[in-house]
Amino acid sequence: MWNNVTVETFMELRGLETISFDSPFDLELERLSILMDIDIEELQEMDLSDFNKLLKQYYWVKLPPNKTHKPQIKSLYFKDWFTLGEFIDLNYLFEDEAKNFDKILSILYRYSNHVKWGNRVFEPLKFDLDERKNMFSNVLINDCFGAVVKFVEFRDNFLKVYENLFNPVIESDESEELELDPEDIKAEEEEKKLSKFSWERLIYDLSGGDLTKVDQLTDLPIILVFNMLSMKQTYGI
Repeated sequence: MWNNVTVETFMELRGLETISFDSPFDLELERLSILMDIDIEELQEMDLSDFNKLLKQYYWVKLPPNKTHKPQIKSLYFKDWFTLGEFIDLNYLFEDEAKNFDKILSILYRYSNHVKWGNRVFEPLKFDLDERKNMFSNVLINDCFGAVVKFVEFRDNFLKVYENLFNPVIESDESEELELDPEDIKAEEEEKKLSKFSWERLIYDLSGGDLTKVDQLTDLPIILVFNMLSMKQTYGI
């Protein structure tokens, strides 16, 4: 299953999930057309029994690829820890995972010159993702899909551990809410919206509004940054 499917083909298939089809049958036609590299017209002319056999043969397309991954792809190595900047970039790319899958891989797999004190030293995220992503077009999806799964697991656990920073609890007295006029209620709702986590707001606050410090800040490990934020919240620093 998925053994000979490349990242490029996988992205085509995932992209179908964002398209509205007239019927489930039309979706199946598109899937088979991509997998078999044949025209949809040829599939439409196929005998129904033969078409159903093909559907059964390619049943695995509805299952996820291999959830393991290779630690090295070509001359690139998997990076399993993230700076603040990398974490932010990955979260933005995941807003359209199907379109950005190769760019996500370009952040997860990086060049590494050497290993220092038992830790691999990776290149900084200063390269052009639109150029680097081309390295993954013909990579087999079973070799790298698990790397994306591992990041998602890390992100989900990270959001859970620091949930109080992403979604702070705002206590309110019901009797006070009843006394608020419409303008006060609107202002309170806006404040609640702002309490939701904002990457830009975080960077601005931590840099003290000094844009010259942004690069230095985003190069810090994400865990270090949020441990410091947790300490500040706990002790009111």
